[in-house]
Amino acid sequence: MIISDILFNLQVRVKIKHSIPGRLRIHIPFAKNIPQEWRIDDAYFDVFKCIHGVTAFEFNFVTSNALVLYDPNLTDPQHIIDNMKAMTKLANKHRQKLMAFTVEEKEEAAKWFTQMIESEFVAIHRKEA
Repeated sequence: MIISDILFNLQVRVKIKHSIPGRLRIHIPFAKNIPQEWRIDDAYFDVFKCIHGVTAFEFNFVTSNALVLYDPNLTDPQHIIDNMKAMTKLANKHRQKLMAFTVEEKEEAAKWFTQMIESEFVAIHRKEA
């Protein structure tokens, strides 16, 4: 199923393209291979605001780049990348559930994924604090 391929590739192939304090551009090469019918609405990318210090996240499927705005007093580029990878690992942990969604259910899949990340990711990071 395409969702498992997407999650695996996002987990291992995120690269910092450019970084200045407060602004990070990352490249996710596999994203250009995501078929149009599996591309989700931009609003779902707000899930990355669960990363402490991230204030905005914009993704462009055409360039496979994401722009991440963050508070440099609260986080740094490597911490953001590490947390993005942790999120995809959580998603891979729930791979069977995600694989059950069809392309017609992509909105439901995105909502479920967002809720799962928000609840589990935040809970994990509370334990670390």
